[in-house]
Amino acid sequence: MAAEWGPGRTFTFRHLSDKVISFPQDGKIKEHFIKWSMHGRIAVHVFCFDECFHPYDKDDFATAFFQDPNVLENLKILPPSSCQWTTLGADVKKVETEAVPCTQLSMTFFDRLYSEGIAR
Repeated sequence: MAAEWGPGRTFTFRHLSDKVISFPQDGKIKEHFIKWSMHGRIAVHVFCFDECFHPYDKDDFATAFFQDPNVLENLKILPPSSCQWTTLGADVKKVETEAVPCTQLSMTFFDRLYSEGIAR
């Protein structure tokens, strides 16, 4: 469980191994992955957490993610010096986060993905 609210609190994560992510196998997306030499070199992992998150917790959240045993056991990376998927395999000492400014507050922004046939 999570620690008390406040600075330094921890988050816990669960790996959703049964979650099927199909977009990487979509024809057009797969074509782009091949074109950009990313086919077979990119993977999607799904994790969830059931705790309250506030933007001011972002640093603790990111650090907790990369230190969580479920993440360390299941998150696979492809090191540049190897063509073999492996776990992170290192204690993460420091994580830096950066707020991404956004002004779009309505989900209608994403309707264009459907109307243009980009997403189904």
